[in-house]
Amino acid sequence: MTRQQVVIVILAVLVIIFGASTAYLIAFPPTAPPVTVTKTIAATVTKTVTTTETVTMTAPPTTIVTTMPPTTTVTTSVTTSVMTPTAPVAKEIHQWDGLTGGDGVVFDEIVWKFGNATGIKVVRTTLYWNDLYARVSATYKAGGELPPVLLMHTSEVPLYAGTVFEPLDDLVKELGITKDMFLETAWEGCIWNGKLYCLPWDVHLFAIYFRVDLAKQYDIPVPPPACKAYGLKCWDKPIRDRNDYLEWLRLAKEKLPPDIAPAGWTPGDLNNFWAFYGFLESDPFVGSGTEQDPKPDFTSPDAMEAFKLHQIMYEEGLGKVFTWNDLASCLCNGKAFTWYNGPWMQTTFDRLEECPYGVIPVFSKAGTWGNSHVIALTKSAFKDPETLEAVKLYLKYLYTAESNGYWGMHAGHVPVFKAALESYKSFSIHRAMFAAQAFDFGFRYLPRHPLIVQVGDILANELGALLAGQKTAEDAAKSTQEQVMEALEAFRAAKS
Repeated sequence: MTRQQVVIVILAVLVIIFGASTAYLIAFPPTAPPVTVTKTIAATVTKTVTTTETVTMTAPPTTIVTTMPPTTTVTTSVTTSVMTPTAPVAKEIHQWDGLTGGDGVVFDEIVWKFGNATGIKVVRTTLYWNDLYARVSATYKAGGELPPVLLMHTSEVPLYAGTVFEPLDDLVKELGITKDMFLETAWEGCIWNGKLYCLPWDVHLFAIYFRVDLAKQYDIPVPPPACKAYGLKCWDKPIRDRNDYLEWLRLAKEKLPPDIAPAGWTPGDLNNFWAFYGFLESDPFVGSGTEQDPKPDFTSPDAMEAFKLHQIMYEEGLGKVFTWNDLASCLCNGKAFTWYNGPWMQTTFDRLEECPYGVIPVFSKAGTWGNSHVIALTKSAFKDPETLEAVKLYLKYLYTAESNGYWGMHAGHVPVFKAALESYKSFSIHRAMFAAQAFDFGFRYLPRHPLIVQVGDILANELGALLAGQKTAEDAAKSTQEQVMEALEAFRAAKS
């Protein structure tokens, strides 16, 4: 096994796999009792890792990684007076989250610095995302005590607003945290029924990763703004829709040798779901309904064209199926020219010994689809003055240019705290491309509905069959519609 292959095996368990982005599942009580291990990271921060005996994964498995103490210093301009408690505070804050990959290491470093500045220990309980939602829901339904802090996704806001999540309007006013400090869409994603139920922490959008060296070697023009950023020949337009995407891949295929695939794909992966949504103008899950009362139509003209895109890629040899680990090896060590994936892959590629990759933003005419990590508080945050004061200090520390910027630079996600944007953009050209996608061209959230991940799993399997030539676009659309309607009917029946 080569050194790079060894690195990939290690990184495969570090990278965030759609926890970023899409592993937000409607919660059901876990079938196996949790096994909890508490790891002390430093004198001022403890991390509790909780798993269950059976974990159902929709992406490559991850493992829990801790660091003691942080390997990189988290710089901060927060003054000592701001971080010094002015009232009695709890000495410990508990937080549950799903940061089981490399981004969890970065968050460890941030809370370690917070502990050093305040003497307040942060105890993180980290689970796979589906297990996290199961535990949150089960604990709430049983009348148990939840931790003061939850790190989750915008997608869960309608599921937990007013029950698990407490409104934060009065608290943020007291702390001086205002809407104009954030990317507007991200702030609005935390609002439900007129109240603010969370604070956005980042945004994760999908873009096109590509091999810069192959673009140079085979004289392949690259869509703007990436071409200028990487000093490459420019294609005549940015990628704005599925037709642009196909046209550019066809051009790449003409120039590449037969053994290099224009695009790499992974079978049955939620990447396929994001790619499908990435080239939609409308939302086939919501259809003619609303987020909370959807009327799905996966046979609509818009949805059919997205299905056909995948069929065309198979028929014209524009895409090839690889394993996730192969694509994580800097796009199969050059055997794939592009890969559609999220910002967390930057941290994987950055750690490889040699990986000449670049990022091409996808500027959907209606706004690129995305999701966000968010910070939410439960009733436990308000149970006594000491806990509340500790939580206030924690929020003050997190929402600084330094903390949110560090998260973006080292975890890859786009920070939505505006003061952190410049440090993120200047960290690398790749980060600047993701920032352009989020801030310059805008984005929209995936449907905020508890079934969206189940819909994603259905689509991932159907699209995988398309890319393997096992189905036609019409068959995949019909099958998707039937499965989504069946799932929606079961969901509605369970609620009634």
